Amino acid sequence: MFLDRLIREIYAKLCSGVEGFKSVVDRVISRVKQYNEKVVDSNDKVSEPINELLGKVRDEYTKSITSIPDKTDLKIMTPEEIGKIVSPVDKLRDACISSAKSFDTKLTKLTKHINDLNYKLRDSVKTTRERIQLETARVEAMSKKERENYDAVIKLLEDSAENLKKVVNQKVKNDVSSLVAELKRRVSEILKKLETIFSSLQQYVSKLQEWIKKADADVKSAHAQVESILREVNENPMSANRQNVEAAALQLKGKAEELLAAGQKAKENVAETVKLALADVKKMDEALKGDLYKVKDAVQEKVKGIKEAINDVTEELKKHFPTEADNKVTLETTKTFNEYNTYVDQQHLTALSDPDFDAIKAAGTLPAAIGAIKTKVEEALSKIDEMSSQADTHFNEVTTRLHDLCEAIKVPAYNANTTLKVLKDTHFADYVKGSKRADDSIKKIAHELNELKSNLDTGAITDARRLLGDIPKLEDELVKRVTQFVTCEVNVVKKELASRIVQSHVTVVKLLLQQFVAKLQSELEKLPDAIENDKHIGFKGFMEKLYNSFNENIVPKKETKSVRDLSFAFNNFFTAINHYLQQEITRRNDEENRKKNPSLPKTPDPYASKLTAVYTALGNVLKHITDKNYYDYKIPGLLDELMNAVNGLTPQDFADPNTAILDGIRVGLRGFVNEMRKAYISSYDCAKGITWDGTFTDKAPEESRNGVKVFLTIQKMLSDDLTELYTQLTEKTVLRGLKIYASSDDKENTLGDLLQKCGYKLGSENGRQDGEVQCSAKMMGRNILGHLTQNIQNAHYNEHLKQCRPNRKRYNFGLIDIIACIFQHVNQYYTVCHLPTVQSSKLPCNIYQMLSWLCGLTYNQVYPQLSLNAFSDLFDKGEQSAPADSEDVSFVDETADALPAYPHEVSVANLSTTLMEVCHHSYEVLCAILGHGHAGGRYACDFNTNPDKLSYPSNPSKCLDLCIEILIRLYNQLYFIYVQCHRASNAVSWRDCYYGRHVGGSSWECNEIQCADLIANQRGAQKCNQNADQTCEQHPKCGIKSPLQSFLEDGLPGFLPHPFKTPNCKLTCEAPNHRGIPCKTPMGFADISVTASHTKKGSHLADALAAFCGTPNTPLAAICASLTCLLQRAPRTLDDMFSFYYHLLKGWN
Repeated sequence: MFLDRLIREIYAKLCSGVEGFKSVVDRVISRVKQYNEKVVDSNDKVSEPINELLGKVRDEYTKSITSIPDKTDLKIMTPEEIGKIVSPVDKLRDACISSAKSFDTKLTKLTKHINDLNYKLRDSVKTTRERIQLETARVEAMSKKERENYDAVIKLLEDSAENLKKVVNQKVKNDVSSLVAELKRRVSEILKKLETIFSSLQQYVSKLQEWIKKADADVKSAHAQVESILREVNENPMSANRQNVEAAALQLKGKAEELLAAGQKAKENVAETVKLALADVKKMDEALKGDLYKVKDAVQEKVKGIKEAINDVTEELKKHFPTEADNKVTLETTKTFNEYNTYVDQQHLTALSDPDFDAIKAAGTLPAAIGAIKTKVEEALSKIDEMSSQADTHFNEVTTRLHDLCEAIKVPAYNANTTLKVLKDTHFADYVKGSKRADDSIKKIAHELNELKSNLDTGAITDARRLLGDIPKLEDELVKRVTQFVTCEVNVVKKELASRIVQSHVTVVKLLLQQFVAKLQSELEKLPDAIENDKHIGFKGFMEKLYNSFNENIVPKKETKSVRDLSFAFNNFFTAINHYLQQEITRRNDEENRKKNPSLPKTPDPYASKLTAVYTALGNVLKHITDKNYYDYKIPGLLDELMNAVNGLTPQDFADPNTAILDGIRVGLRGFVNEMRKAYISSYDCAKGITWDGTFTDKAPEESRNGVKVFLTIQKMLSDDLTELYTQLTEKTVLRGLKIYASSDDKENTLGDLLQKCGYKLGSENGRQDGEVQCSAKMMGRNILGHLTQNIQNAHYNEHLKQCRPNRKRYNFGLIDIIACIFQHVNQYYTVCHLPTVQSSKLPCNIYQMLSWLCGLTYNQVYPQLSLNAFSDLFDKGEQSAPADSEDVSFVDETADALPAYPHEVSVANLSTTLMEVCHHSYEVLCAILGHGHAGGRYACDFNTNPDKLSYPSNPSKCLDLCIEILIRLYNQLYFIYVQCHRASNAVSWRDCYYGRHVGGSSWECNEIQCADLIANQRGAQKCNQNADQTCEQHPKCGIKSPLQSFLEDGLPGFLPHPFKTPNCKLTCEAPNHRGIPCKTPMGFADISVTASHTKKGSHLADALAAFCGTPNTPLAAICASLTCLLQRAPRTLDDMFSFYYHLLKGWN
């Protein structure tokens, strides 16, 4: 990129003269110096990460790896010491890998600089980098795997140890828990039973105490009662208890008598009350009957009203609905409403006969019921009388039996009293601890049972409860002791195993790092010297030598303008370059030979001799220029020799990519040759002088005749182009302030377009000197105009100029005036050349001759009459007669020389002007086809001199007939060529087809010189003149068969012309049975591949024909259209018919 920019800068200054050369020299030396500095900087950047990593590998990492204990040392180290090694080893491993990765990252960023190394070193660096990448990846993967294995084993050990502890501890815990649970269960059962016994015993003791207490109380109570009974039985009858019994009996008798009196009183009250009730019932019965009769009457009255209303409705309905009607439903009104009346009777009147109503009608039964109450009461009260007598009887019995009872109790009472006393004193005696009196007492048993209960509660039950409370603590303590023991034993084993694992891990990592560091060192140690050496070999060494040689040889000469000095300096410069290249070639050849088997012979270098040939050829050119101090006719030959030597340095010979330097030498020297060829060297330099005796006669030598024709040919170009340039600069003042450069899409330069039309190669943009002309303020439009009009020294002494008066001047003659004078006389020469052909009878029979005939028409003496009178005769003119009594003469209507037409009227003046344009454009078309000529063909000036002795009929009318025939035939053929060459599609276009010199057409023979980049069927065993730097899109320059060339040669199948004869100045086709097919006029360029002076594409011919016949307004198309209209020429062929109807109907809606 850097050198490309330099090349562009140099290229922009190549054509800028001495000042440009100076700036180029300074720019080259400055840029090459910068390049060399950048090379050093670039190589140093590549070396920096390599040296950095190499330094760490050689010193830091090697020492650190050596300090890692080996297997022997590890065996005598304690586990704690071994455990402390793992972390530093892993950190060292990570540091090594990180440095390698950092190295790779840095080289990735330096890819551009690495690519700038020579190809072998570049590949070596890339290979080293790739190997280090692979080694780093391998070591990283292995160390990662080792670390994973280490971590996995350590984790497995940890997990296994923990799992073992967990399992054993869990087992101990489970077993102890099971044991404790079983113990707790059994103790709990015992406790439960003890508690049950305690509870039962407590209940039994309590019940016993209650029973003793109750029994004691009962015994005492019974004893007291027995004694009380005895006292009552043994005492007098007037005791308190006896009197109480008798008083109670007497009181009971009094109550019975009171009850009897009350019954009697109640009986009397019931009789009176019943009597009053019966009277009230009777009154109520009568009133109720009256009310019921009133209700019945009201109900009957309402029912009657309802029935009458229903009958009214029925009668009304009968009025509106006849008894019988057709197609209607009969309404049975009478039956329906009678049923309804019946329903009313049943629902409302019969209700009064309901069975519940019978109780109301039976008014006489209520007093009878009340009377029954009286009877019942009297019956109940009658039993009280019976109870009075029975009470007296029972009272007497109580008194008798009470005496008997007392007598019967006395004996059992004494026995019971004795028994109760024994029971009280012996079996219910109070217990005193230590006393023998209560040994048989139930209270002693109760006391002992109570003591047993207390002892059970405070003894076995309390102990059992305490044991149940202490069991969890005992369980935890036991589990803890066993767990500690298991953990301690497992940790001892785990520590021993971990130590073994760490030893293995450290040993493996150390081995990996030793191999890794050794690999890095072996890969890197060869690169620093190679990178340093890269600065001085190959292209970089070339640029270093270029800078030194350029600085020593070219820079001191940048101010000189001497060709000899510059040539000498350049020769010295290239000598140093050649010496370096020869050394490089030898070095590379030795390197290649060292790779081979020593027993094999050494292979000579393939291109050292070719470089020597180039150096020799260039030295011959430079030495010749130095000796002669100018360019002479030998330079082209020497340049050819140099080009042949340069072409020997072909790319296929460069097996080593580093020999791109040689390719640069080849391209550079080819450019040098091309630039040297631009130097103008006269073809007549050191040649035999031309003899001008007999000029314009048959005695003139061929060299002088050709020289004259070249001079005459260029006059038209000089006159046309310079006159137009002069006119534009004179009329358009804006052009005078413009510099000379080519127009672009965004900026137009009319002055540049004018000079480009004249054939100059212009700079591509303002200020850029990459063309042939100056693009500076020193050469603008005003400067060009000044050169064209500048007075030529001593021209005013030329008598011919004074007589000729070019541009109507009598003095102060400039270049434009002299050109006008010469061109005027050239035209006179063309006119003179037509004089010997007045009696000729040869008529043009092909397009080539017809174009030549038209070129010479304006110089033939028949032209004035043809352009005026002959055209005028084509118009119908009516005479305007004077009145009979007038003395005026009749005259012709001059306005009849015009015919109204669209888009322009057809007139003599228009026809004459257009014919002149056709003649001038015919010259341009011939030049487009054949070129401006060469010694082996026809020079363009002869297009106007009628060298074929073609006939121009002296009769204007006959000449016009021939001219019309020629114009129509020209249009048919040339417009066809224009269409074929104008099309863009390759399938139907001749636009990219070549024609002219050295182009194969209808001939089957292979030409020696052909054109590049053609699509064609080519023969084998081709001859070619290909250059070594031919681009990939080019084709071999040989054997091209162009359909356009074939058409011009009249040899294209399907387009073969018809033969013609020319009786009576009219072309007559001899081809039989036309049947409406147009005649195909021969083109007549049979030897164009030899006579043509140029080789062009169809696009070039299309551009020339576009201005001749491409559009309706072009000269040939316009004059043919006007003549067809004027002559009322009817369509004669099928294509004429298509054309006629197409143009007739075109644009119609």
